[in-house]
Amino acid sequence: MNSRIDNIRYMCNGFFLFILLAGIFLISTSTYSQTKYRKALLLNQSVGGQIFDNTNVNCGASSVTAKTSVVAYNRAHGLSGSDSVSMNKQYYPSIGNNSYNTWHKIFDRQLTTDWNNLQSYRSNYSVIIIKACFAYEGGHTSEGSEDDIPYRDSRRTTWLSKWHVRSIVDSMKKMPSTFWVIWTQIPIAQNENTTAAQRDKRIAKWMKDTLAKGLDPVYGNNFPSNVYIFDAHSIMSDENGKALYGCSNLDAHPTPTGIATVAVPFVNEVFNAAIAYEGGLPPPAKPQLRSPQKGSIGQPYNMTLKWHPSNYASSYFLQVSTDSLFSSFFLNDTTLTDTQKSVGPLNILTKYYWRVKAKNITGYSEWSDRWDFTTSEQTNYYVYHPGWNIVSVPLSVNDYSVGSIFPAAVSDAYEYQGSYIPRDTLTKGRGYWIKFNEELFLPLGGTPFHSETLSVQVGWNLVGTISDSIETDSVITIPSGIIGSPFYDYNGSYTSVSKFIPGHGYWVKINEPGEIIIRRSP
Repeated sequence: MNSRIDNIRYMCNGFFLFILLAGIFLISTSTYSQTKYRKALLLNQSVGGQIFDNTNVNCGASSVTAKTSVVAYNRAHGLSGSDSVSMNKQYYPSIGNNSYNTWHKIFDRQLTTDWNNLQSYRSNYSVIIIKACFAYEGGHTSEGSEDDIPYRDSRRTTWLSKWHVRSIVDSMKKMPSTFWVIWTQIPIAQNENTTAAQRDKRIAKWMKDTLAKGLDPVYGNNFPSNVYIFDAHSIMSDENGKALYGCSNLDAHPTPTGIATVAVPFVNEVFNAAIAYEGGLPPPAKPQLRSPQKGSIGQPYNMTLKWHPSNYASSYFLQVSTDSLFSSFFLNDTTLTDTQKSVGPLNILTKYYWRVKAKNITGYSEWSDRWDFTTSEQTNYYVYHPGWNIVSVPLSVNDYSVGSIFPAAVSDAYEYQGSYIPRDTLTKGRGYWIKFNEELFLPLGGTPFHSETLSVQVGWNLVGTISDSIETDSVITIPSGIIGSPFYDYNGSYTSVSKFIPGHGYWVKINEPGEIIIRRSP
């Protein structure tokens, strides 16, 4: 009897022990599965700080940085509270040299202070980003071999860089509680050696397209899931591997355009990959096309296709075809990270079809809806200077949105009616303030119009003009004599003009309400 009771007790105790262990396992796996990789630290030197928040920029600050892109990422994906992403920066390593050789030594614990600092950062951040600068990693002098290892501190060869990176990745693999990002080196300046720059470019491509994809014959196909390669070099370099956005031929530090160009994909790729590692990243949403509008006509033969960002997308595929089934292509681009693409020259009076698909580390979206547009018989070009311009609509077009007519605009369009009013849709005959980052040769297709009647009010008015270049003294007013000033153009300063230029706008002072009529002479 006692033996049976003991057996029952043993079975019960074993059962409860099993339940207890199972509960502990479920709690631990649940806790692990809920780990969020959304708090990042960028370990940077000079270029990293410039791209992060314009720190010590060499040739001007950018309105778009990694810091502003983090805010935009949270807003675009509806992330808030503990679900939101964040990024800080830290000048590191302490010795000031952030070559792959230095990082190799840090991860091998040869640089004790920097190794200890790295562990401290890991306790506060779940995502750690390391990078190499052109000053310490750019300009590889030769392909090299394993014979270079004893000279690792003085030689900069392709073989050594690959050896360093493989070892760094292997060390990162052993720390899976951290999501690691390796930022490829920044390209060297235009005046540097072209052969060396091309080696730099090949190393960056090898890191992204060979090593990270498990195709490196030395490292093998077990590239760790907690490591991501961000290929800044390919974004910021030209075909020769030199700085595409350098401050000058002698200075590879990025211009404001360069900072903006790399900051957005940097933030998107880092957090898309980190959230995918935690298991929370879905495939991107179906892209929504933006401009030109579906069925639009009179489009220029050099134009820009635009679409809205897709949630969690890291890149896009764009197809353009004269065939509605896309059995052949005018353009089939699978490498886009931006949400727009300039295409052309297109054939005149031709209907084109286009669609977009989004991609991220998890998978692909479905194709966007198919839109079409038809090119015009003739394309006109209009010139605008960098900065603020007074513009007007120079042709009758199918789509009067600012994004369709002035796709390079970096501001809203502002109409003036006693105060400035932002507009996203323009009207023929009106003048608008619009800002461009650089000199613009705007191609625009449409139908010329040769007469326009404008209502004007007492005081200063912003007015546009017609498709023809005509003398200002040919303007007719109702009632007569209401114009109280010359017409003023703006090109960094105000200048009175005697002739209207199509596509431009002008200030004019009016003495009493009425109308002005601008028309081509018969």
